[in-house]
Amino acid sequence: MRHYHREWLRPDVIAGLTAAAVVIPKALAYATVAGVPVQVGLYTAFLPMVVYALLGSSRPLSVSTTATIAILTGAALVQVVPPADAAALQTATATLTVLVGAILVLAALLRFGFVANFISDPVLTGFKAGIAIVIVFDQIPKLLGIHFAKGSFLHNLPAIWTALPQTSGTTLAVGALTIGVLLTLEHFWPRVPAPLVVVAAGIAVQYGLGWYAGRRVDTRNLAAVAVKSVPWAFFVASLRFATNSLIANRELVTKVYLPREVFPVAAVLSQLADFGVAAAVLTLILALAGAGASLALLWVPLLVLGLVALCLGLGMFLAAAALFFRDVKYLVDVVITFAIFFTPVFYPVEIFGRHAAAALLNPVAPLLVGLAGAVVDRRPPDPAWTAYALGVAAACCAGGVLVFRRLEPWFAERI
Repeated sequence: MRHYHREWLRPDVIAGLTAAAVVIPKALAYATVAGVPVQVGLYTAFLPMVVYALLGSSRPLSVSTTATIAILTGAALVQVVPPADAAALQTATATLTVLVGAILVLAALLRFGFVANFISDPVLTGFKAGIAIVIVFDQIPKLLGIHFAKGSFLHNLPAIWTALPQTSGTTLAVGALTIGVLLTLEHFWPRVPAPLVVVAAGIAVQYGLGWYAGRRVDTRNLAAVAVKSVPWAFFVASLRFATNSLIANRELVTKVYLPREVFPVAAVLSQLADFGVAAAVLTLILALAGAGASLALLWVPLLVLGLVALCLGLGMFLAAAALFFRDVKYLVDVVITFAIFFTPVFYPVEIFGRHAAAALLNPVAPLLVGLAGAVVDRRPPDPAWTAYALGVAAACCAGGVLVFRRLEPWFAERI
């Protein structure tokens, strides 16, 4: 960002909106191809781009999922997890992601990229054509509204033919209408993001039909993610700004005498102000959506205070460490980027099953889960895990202050 030119902003915003209009609907579709919940497609559309922005070297390169990755993921998952077990499916997907990432990192370190040069174009063309055929026949049952036990391609092909008499007319009509709208928009209005328009219309129709039928659409998971995302964003921004707080104010640190704790503390408090604005907006939205108050909300200030204490402790420690090891700020960016995979922000901690306790050892996790429970579910947080998180936050805050003051005499020399 230091070398970013202001005149780049407008074309970059247009490029981002254009990419989002294309990538988001495709990511949702690829999630269904892989056999995972559609929200996982949103994660694949967002997180890889954030990771590549931090670790990659090419600004114009687009990073997202593909049909090939989706079908290979689905083929791998179906062998180890029954499709009906949603919790096990998400756990297996996360495990597969970590394993593939580790293999790719190892291949990069060993410089195995040259292997791709030995794959000829005819082989790639045949592979892509085969993938396309498999995807088409995998989506036909969804278009026709028929259900049968999925298997290999040779198993699914006759199964589709056998199940044709069970075709749902309503499902087929909706599918045909959707395809017609897509083709019409692309032919007469090519600049309109047709897939995004169709997805948005589908969501609106679902909510409208649910309201017309007198059934409330379950928005509990969406609200829980929103409640956890706001404090998580505060945590991430606080650590990033606090880590760089002393280096960014080197003139004041070396020439003006004042308590140096001011810099990381000010960085955290400035993000706390942004957190307050975001929390106020979220509170208004939840109130308009019908979320009521309860006594469990009394836990919210304590949980937020614990998160602030954790940010202050880590911020002061990292700010001091960044003076002695300048790569700390880059390491913090990488760790924070990958930490979201191991923190229950976009998913409930229950998906870990009997290993949920291991996920809650991350001190941020009990605070986020407690906030979501108090605000969305109107229940108090788990006392034991809350006490653990607050204890770690207090110890971290005290330890951060101690380390900061021990290293402070060398700040002016090291900066």
